[in-house]
Amino acid sequence: MAAIASFDVFDTVLARVVGSPATAFLVLGRVAAAEGLVRASPEVFARARVAAEDRCIARHGAAVTTQSIYQELAYALALSDEDAATLVALEWGLERRLVRPAPSVVAAVQRARARGARVVFMSDTHLPPSELADLLREAGALERGDGLYTSSAIGRAKWTGELFETLLEAEGVAPGQAEHLGNHRGSDVAPARRHGIRAEHHAAGNLNRYEEILERHTWATGGLSSVLAGVSRLARLTVPAGAARDVALRDVTASVAAPLLTGFVMWVLERARALELDRLYFLSRDGEVLLDMARHFAPAVGTRAELRYLLASRHAVNLASTGDLAGRDVAWLTDVEGMNSPRSMAHQLGLADDDVRAALGDLGLSGRDDDAELTSVERARVADALCHEPSRRRRVLDRAAGQRQALLDYLDQEEVLAPGRIGLVDLGWRGTTQHAIEQLTTRRLAAEVHGLYLGADPAIDPGYEPGRREAYLFDRRRGVGIDDLPEAYRTMLEVFCTGGHGPVIGYEHDGDVVRPVLARASNEAAATWGLAVVRATVAAFCEGLPLDGDLVDPRTDVRAATAESFRLFLDAPTRAEAAAWSAYPLECDSAGLYTVPVGQPYTRRDLLTALRRGWERHHRYSWHGGSLALSPPEVRTALVNLRRAKGRARRVVRLVARGCGR
Repeated sequence: MAAIASFDVFDTVLARVVGSPATAFLVLGRVAAAEGLVRASPEVFARARVAAEDRCIARHGAAVTTQSIYQELAYALALSDEDAATLVALEWGLERRLVRPAPSVVAAVQRARARGARVVFMSDTHLPPSELADLLREAGALERGDGLYTSSAIGRAKWTGELFETLLEAEGVAPGQAEHLGNHRGSDVAPARRHGIRAEHHAAGNLNRYEEILERHTWATGGLSSVLAGVSRLARLTVPAGAARDVALRDVTASVAAPLLTGFVMWVLERARALELDRLYFLSRDGEVLLDMARHFAPAVGTRAELRYLLASRHAVNLASTGDLAGRDVAWLTDVEGMNSPRSMAHQLGLADDDVRAALGDLGLSGRDDDAELTSVERARVADALCHEPSRRRRVLDRAAGQRQALLDYLDQEEVLAPGRIGLVDLGWRGTTQHAIEQLTTRRLAAEVHGLYLGADPAIDPGYEPGRREAYLFDRRRGVGIDDLPEAYRTMLEVFCTGGHGPVIGYEHDGDVVRPVLARASNEAAATWGLAVVRATVAAFCEGLPLDGDLVDPRTDVRAATAESFRLFLDAPTRAEAAAWSAYPLECDSAGLYTVPVGQPYTRRDLLTALRRGWERHHRYSWHGGSLALSPPEVRTALVNLRRAKGRARRVVRLVARGCGR
């Protein structure tokens, strides 16, 4: 048992809610410019602050202090001594705002103390020991009698190994009696081990590959993407995860899902403010987590809209909006958005399994599996058989009429029809639910509905286009935005936004109240998969995000940064990430009858199928990147090469076509 338990401070015991200190200097530059302390832009100030510290290290080595840095900075920016002193105070105040304890490491500190080890903290820092001690004390890490060794006070650094020598000499212990935990291999692990100290690398304290992408966009986003990176790291360090699957769920949620959804929700709230919306309805079930996030962020954005949850689904709303079961009226039933089997189509119409078999018999398909996926031609034939046999037609129309009135009463109950401007929020994609609600309530809506979506595609039919809808990430109707994401991006976005309850399949009156009818009260399959870890991580991210106006500007465009990290996850997940997220049981039809794993390993048989048919996904929702990561190496290599060959062939065809066009 070690007599001395030593801990690095920054990115180990303490974590900043920015990806790198340079972002803090960018924020400081904004404050300094606003107060008239500097004439330089925030970015120029931040870069000058970094350069000043670099010059001090080159000149003084480890003995760099905050005062020496600002003496250098004052010379570079022609600052007065008084203004330099003010900036020192501002930087210290900002440091206190940005620093948070890393719960898992603080717990390790407490365990070391409980087993009788003497706890010491070590840091290569320009801060005075008194200020660093305040930060550690406020984090619940430093107690009376603990040791504190800093390069600024001693003039010796960890990265040279000299501060570890000082530790051993001052504590009077042999190297084998000390242990050290730190995030930096070059400054913590290697020099400690060179001096015989047992050292453990705290890799979790460093930015992961997704957070590094966010950090690289710092200057283009005014520092906001760096804040997202820092908060992601803090969420990873806050939410406990034991099993490998939970670790992968937590880390991807923190680093990919939460930053992307934060950008979307901030945009929604800003648009609601600009449009002066009175009520903002988040559609189930994707809207459940989005609403939680919006409630957390709304005060910072300043939207006055009331935030509400509307239990609605394509299944329930489309049936209620059905009129005469002719043509465009049932286009939603044969839409390829979801898996269409005879049974799924019947359930969407409120018909029973016996009706499925009867309809298939009418078509001469008595031997056809009720659950087999249909081709586009078969979908049209089955829809016609289900809707136009007189008995079934009458029952469908009766159910549609009953559901129409129940839905109208529900919308009235939820004040969708009340005076005021309203918005509907959903992930996307074609605005079918918005259109159906608009069609049902045309004469009763007080004002036009504003649809706010993460992405927008053209409607399934021009007649199905809602009145007004906007999109955050891309709008394919207008050919704008970031629409080059890999296959399965929709699937994974829906996984990120998994709801905790089952799908809405209708509405019923219960006295004076209208209650949505759920296929299942809770989403047990998602709960078993690990939904609690995902939700806890999103909550930790929201809690950790600083909403101060000088740190977070909700109008800042972070789409390029968050889309790049999302793209990396979709294309090149680690095997652990692929295993965790591929296991998600995805509901693949509007009736909620079927689930499929998001991804599964490719086999040699799949490879042969790809060679014959030129297509290798298991199903239309399949996550190709995850499936590849789980596949045997030889199959993975062959499929990657096959896809590259197809890409080259397509490029050649395009070049030839252009040449022929000339």
